[in-house]
Amino acid sequence: MIEAVIDSHAHLQATAFESDAKQVLFAARQAGMARVLVPGWDVASSHSAVALARQLGVDASAGIHPHVAAEAEADASAWKTVLELATLPEVVAVGETGLDYDRGFSPRESQLVNLRRHLHLARELIKPAILHCRSKPGQRDAQDDLLSELEEAGRPPALLHSFSGPV
Repeated sequence: MIEAVIDSHAHLQATAFESDAKQVLFAARQAGMARVLVPGWDVASSHSAVALARQLGVDASAGIHPHVAAEAEADASAWKTVLELATLPEVVAVGETGLDYDRGFSPRESQLVNLRRHLHLARELIKPAILHCRSKPGQRDAQDDLLSELEEAGRPPALLHSFSGPV
């Protein structure tokens, strides 16, 4: 018997849900969804996740996705904002962060710096990190690096959202 179903990755703040986020959430709850987590992937989406948490009673996270890690690294205020948002009571997790070596929108080193910041913050705040992990097809470098970074960070609590490697 399923006692509770939780959606741990609902980007209700995305443009696709601009006109119907409330209706989508209502339908999810009618179908038995007990909790919904709206993860932030950059500063704007993290702010929006917090706003939705306050308006609709969902959970939020604040973070910088590996795709935009280089942009955030170049903007000193971005990480400061994530730090501030992450302490809010509506924010129950840190991220979405991780490594994406498949699409490579940010250099690996920027992604690693970004991931390390998030893992440190997750441990400090005792909140799980939301992790994204994708290697190119047939490769496992992102997951190998992610596992190494998790070990180095003392294995903070985490939720793995996207994983491209073997069991």
